[in-house]
Amino acid sequence: MMIIYSLIFILFLLTVLMLFVAALSDFCKMQIENYVSIVIVSCFCIAYLLSIFTINDVAIFDAWWIYLLSVLIAFILSFAMFAVGIIGGGDSKLITAIAAWLGLKGLLVFMLYMSIAGGILAFLAVILKKRSFLKPIAHKLGDKSWANSLLEGKNALPYGIAILAGAIGAFIYIDLPQNIINQIYTNN
Repeated sequence: MMIIYSLIFILFLLTVLMLFVAALSDFCKMQIENYVSIVIVSCFCIAYLLSIFTINDVAIFDAWWIYLLSVLIAFILSFAMFAVGIIGGGDSKLITAIAAWLGLKGLLVFMLYMSIAGGILAFLAVILKKRSFLKPIAHKLGDKSWANSLLEGKNALPYGIAILAGAIGAFIYIDLPQNIINQIYTNN
C-alpha cells in the first residue's frame, strides 16, 4: 500500500512540476505547450486508477463523476474566457487539466485564487507597461516574453502564473498533498 500511495504522491509532484513549467513557459514565451496539460491529465488518470484498482479505497479521491463534472465545468468556463479573449488556448487547456485533480471541492477555490492572482498580474502589467528598465530583461528573455510584451505596450498576461497560484492554493485548501502523505505513513 505504501508503494501505491508513494506513486500517487510522485504523480502529484509531477503535476506541480508541470504547473511550474507552464508558468515559466508562459512568462518567457507567452505560450503553454500542449504536453503540459497532457502530462497533468495523464498523471491524474494514473493516480486515480491506482487508487481505485489497487487500493480500492476512496481515502484520497471521490467518485469518478465528480472529477468528470469538474473538468466539464472548467472546460466550459475556460473556453468562454478564451472565446472572449481573456485567456489563451493553452491557459484554457491547463485550467481544464488541473480541474481533474481538484474535483468539485477545489474548483471554486481554484477559480477564485486564480482570478485574484490574475488581477495582481494585470495590476503589475499596468504599472510596468512601457518601462525602460524592462529592456535588458526583455532582451535576455526574447521577443515573445512577457517583459517584451510589456515594453511594447501590449495587454498580454502570462496567465499560467495565475493558474499556478490558483492550483497551489486549491491543493492546499482541499488538503490533497497532506491526504496523500497521511496515507503513505498510515499504510506502512
